[in-house]
Amino acid sequence: MSEITKAATTQAEFLRLIDTQLAARQFDLASETLKQAYDADPSAPEVRLREALLNQQQGRLEAAAQTLQRLASDYPAFIRAKAQLLNTLLLADRLIDIPENQELVNTVLEHQNNNFYALKAQLSLALQNTNSREHSNNIEEALRISLKHHPFGYQFIDICIKKLSPPQVEHLFNNCSDIPSPALKLRNAQRLIRRNTPKAALLLLSQAYDISSEHLPVIRSLLHLLIDLDKHDEFSNLIEASSIHLKSEEEVIKFKLLSLLKQRKFHEAITLSKSLKKHPNLKPETIDAYIQLILKINKVDEFKYILESFGNKINPIQQCEIYYRLGDFSSSLHKAEQAMQKRPDVQSITAYYQSLRALGEQQRGIDTLEQGIKQFKSISLYGLLIKANAETGNKERCIQLLEIVENLFKKPKAFADILHSTCMILRSDLGMLEKFKLWANTYKSPQYITYYIDILRICGQHHEANQIDNKFQVQPTDFDRKLNLITELQKISLDNANHLTPASCFAWIKADKTQWQFIDWYGRARWGQQANRLFTKAFSTDCSQIEPDWDQYPLINTDMSPITSLLSKKKGLVIASSHRGPVAASMVAMKRAGISTRIIATTGRSLEPHFRTSFLTEQPHTAIKQLIASLKDNEAIISSPDLSKGKGGIEFDFMHGKLTLAPIMPRLCYRNRTPSLWMKAYWTEANDIAIEFRELPSPEPEELESAFIERWGKAYLDLLEQQLCGDPANIGFSEEWRSWAIPQPGVANALA
Repeated sequence: MSEITKAATTQAEFLRLIDTQLAARQFDLASETLKQAYDADPSAPEVRLREALLNQQQGRLEAAAQTLQRLASDYPAFIRAKAQLLNTLLLADRLIDIPENQELVNTVLEHQNNNFYALKAQLSLALQNTNSREHSNNIEEALRISLKHHPFGYQFIDICIKKLSPPQVEHLFNNCSDIPSPALKLRNAQRLIRRNTPKAALLLLSQAYDISSEHLPVIRSLLHLLIDLDKHDEFSNLIEASSIHLKSEEEVIKFKLLSLLKQRKFHEAITLSKSLKKHPNLKPETIDAYIQLILKINKVDEFKYILESFGNKINPIQQCEIYYRLGDFSSSLHKAEQAMQKRPDVQSITAYYQSLRALGEQQRGIDTLEQGIKQFKSISLYGLLIKANAETGNKERCIQLLEIVENLFKKPKAFADILHSTCMILRSDLGMLEKFKLWANTYKSPQYITYYIDILRICGQHHEANQIDNKFQVQPTDFDRKLNLITELQKISLDNANHLTPASCFAWIKADKTQWQFIDWYGRARWGQQANRLFTKAFSTDCSQIEPDWDQYPLINTDMSPITSLLSKKKGLVIASSHRGPVAASMVAMKRAGISTRIIATTGRSLEPHFRTSFLTEQPHTAIKQLIASLKDNEAIISSPDLSKGKGGIEFDFMHGKLTLAPIMPRLCYRNRTPSLWMKAYWTEANDIAIEFRELPSPEPEELESAFIERWGKAYLDLLEQQLCGDPANIGFSEEWRSWAIPQPGVANALA
């Protein structure tokens, strides 16, 4: 006899001990105690009942049912044994609609009208006949009786959801909507959320909360829904009222964290998340909320802490994302593979492809996506596959896939986005020019018009592009006309600023850690993102006006002598800028100074008459003649060569990756012996805009053109790298950061 059972000397004590052991799922101990109880009284019905319960809990349902059937036969008044027999038959899915089972249900309910197992069995029997109105009424009556006695009886509702069709469930729930059951209202609300009718779900959850303000499933669901619907004041009131009912401080913090995340109050969320570190064993859902925050703001300096602290508690997709952003692409690939093996879906396939692409295994990535579109009807997977084929120059496959997307998904907006992106990568209209024309004429929205103009320009049809630009000139709204940039800049709030793209984590790798703490760097980057958007909006509005307000920009008075000095040589001037920061401020400075300027572009809308524009695309001869003529007239030519997408670009080593520069600017310098200048517009610490000038190389007397272009390109990229590693308000976060910041993909943690 074990030490535990020595103290049990009476049958009652044995039974209490067995019940305790069963509740703790200590089956070996319960079995040993059961033997001792049988030794004390081999025929005791209560002992035999415990044997059946032990078998039931261990999954030996057939043995349990046999014992209970004998008990029910030997002791007709033993109601508990009959109730457990019904429970065992339900667990074994053996409760069929026969008179014996119906009689068993009635017998139990006659003695105990609220017996949970009997009520569940009664409902289950009713659900076996669902084809007539009479049977439908029987189901409704059985559910009403069950929920009357057990208003929190989720099992009653779940069995209905399992056995009935969706229309039958809806009919049943509507007929029973008057029942004051929190469980019924919660399950109905969850059904409505899945059907994307959250406001109707909110009404039901509010009713459930009014019935029972302490019921945790309702509280949790209501908190989640209030966050999703951006009802943050109501959320705050509910979380304050419900904190005492939620199980722990950790759970309260989790919900507050999710609310702050939805409101983009990242600074407050970071402060709150620090309190989680004092909790030694965080629950998976809390870890998930914390990781959502860290990934949302790309808080790179927390990534290693997450991996070390939570390890396998993090799901493979999140681990994959963290390793990816750390630059450890081999580990991210391994985790994506684990996720695909565990549960292949669009998310895991996408993660696997991105890791392969980062490792330079583009063809394996394409093969993965090809398999993915066979499994899942996903426009995002098709979009990735089309882009991957475009990047490898497989125009024919792109055309095939685009046709499938157009016919399969019937989403004109998404299809237009994918088609435009593909055409821009391949620098071809793919025979779709008329489709872009139709969209522009039909929808007359700025986006479709810009798409059409872009495609015309890459086809070299600049005259037609200018005609379309003039025909559909989009007039700014009254708000835009009244927009005062300086006032709007002062209104910028980080509480509602958009978070940055994942590429920002790679930019942080190259940041000067002696000058920046991550949270300050990230906040400044988010401020810059908003400021640059406002600047671009103000500039676009001014360019559409007859009399622009060039004085509304917070541009510090600039000494333009570096430009005027070089123009005094009467050779014209080539000015190189970048696509980062308040880019167009350079043009505003030129306009204010009255310096005649021509812009080089490849696509987009013309800025004339305020800025003369030459477009270099498929047929650049006319544009090049314009540029040469401008230099002969001693004018300045300005452009940003750092995002070259056209043909003939020259690839340079840049940081740890590559960057393609358009060679037109150094080529003009070489052939016309024209001086060139770096001109950078940037945000100052005071949030004004300043201009920086640096002279770029000039050709040596005997220097070859190719050698000069190489030397000029390296000098330009040195200045660009200084900008990109500086104030994050002026750097931008393009996809190329991944290759620029990581020394050898997949080999070493870039933060180590």
